[in-house]
Amino acid sequence: MNKDVAILIEKYIDLSELLKDDNILKYNKIVADLFISNKCNLSCKHCYFGDTKNIKSSLIFEEWLYTINSLYDNGIRHFHISGKECSLEPQSINIINHIKSKKDTYCGVVTNGTGNSSYYEKLIKENIDYIEFSIDGFEYQHNYIRNNNTFQTTLESIKNIVKKSPPETINIATTLNNNNWREYIDLISYFHKIGVTRFFATPFLEKGEGIKINNLLLSSYHFAQLIMDTFSFLERCVEKGIIIKYCVPHHLIMTLLNENQYISNITHKYFKGENDLVFRIKDNIFQLSFPFIELDYLNMLIITNDGYIIPCADDICYPNYSEFALGNIRENTIKEILEKRICAIKQEINNLLN
Repeated sequence: MNKDVAILIEKYIDLSELLKDDNILKYNKIVADLFISNKCNLSCKHCYFGDTKNIKSSLIFEEWLYTINSLYDNGIRHFHISGKECSLEPQSINIINHIKSKKDTYCGVVTNGTGNSSYYEKLIKENIDYIEFSIDGFEYQHNYIRNNNTFQTTLESIKNIVKKSPPETINIATTLNNNNWREYIDLISYFHKIGVTRFFATPFLEKGEGIKINNLLLSSYHFAQLIMDTFSFLERCVEKGIIIKYCVPHHLIMTLLNENQYISNITHKYFKGENDLVFRIKDNIFQLSFPFIELDYLNMLIITNDGYIIPCADDICYPNYSEFALGNIRENTIKEILEKRICAIKQEINNLLN
C-alpha cells in the first residue's frame, strides 16, 4: 500500500472499528442505484456507458419490483433511479410509485431533462424526493458535451418543475471538465436565481466515451482553484440555502493534499472519521466528498439493467463487469448478495490494515 495513503488512513479513519460490529457495515447508509433504463437519446462525450456491452436480457418490470421489495426487506431505504435516460423507460413511473408506496423510502431520479413535461409532472405527483438534472455548463459548453442542442429544452424543464415543487427537489449535476470549470460558479448563481438550491459536481473521468477524448480532463490545480473559488463565492454571496457538493475522485485526493497547502490545512482541521467535509458558510453549505479509501460496496449497490450487482456506477463501462459483480438477482437472493458484500468489505479492510 502507498505509504502516504497509509498515513491518511491512520490519521482519519479507524478501519478496525468497521471490523468489530457487522451492524456498522450492514446498516451503513447504503444507496441502491437502479439502472432501470438502457436507452438514451443523446451521445455525451463523457458518458461512462459508452463502452458497455449490449444488454441482451434487461430486467422486466416484475423483476425490478422483486429487487426493490428484497432490498427494502433487508433494510435499504434510499433508491436512486438511473441508468441511461429514465424518461425513455416506460415503466419508470410505475417503479417509482412502487418505491414511494413503501414507508420511509427516499427516492430520486436522474435525467438529462429532455423528457416531455408530463413525465416530470408525474414524478412530482409521485412525491419524488429529488430530480437530478444534468447540466454541463451554459449553452455552448452543455451542447458541446451533449452532442445535441438540448440546453434550452433542459432549462425549460427545470424552470417548469421549480414552480411546482419544493426547492430541495431539484438538483443540478455537472461533470466538471477542462472547458467548463471556470464558469461553474456563475452557473450556480444563474440557476439559484431560477430557484434551484442544490448543486452536485464531479470531475470528468476517462471512462466509457471519455477515453476517446484527451482535452477534457480537469487538472488537480484547476480543481483546487475551483474549490477555493467556491469558498470565496459563498463567503461573499447574499443568497441563502445553497448546498454545493463536490465529489473528489480517489486519484485526485493525494495530489490535492500534497500540492495545495490550503486544501490540506482545511482537511486536517475539519476531517475526522468521515468521508465528507461539511462547511457551513453563512446560511449555505459546502460539502467535499473525500473517499480516502475505496471500499467497494460500502455506501453503494449498483443494480445493472441485466441484474448484476457492481460497486460503482462508472464500472458499467467495463464489458466484463459480470466477472467482478457480487452476483445477479436472477441467480442470488438479495440476502446472499448483502452477506457477500460484508465479507468483501472485511477482506478489503484486512488487506489495507496489513
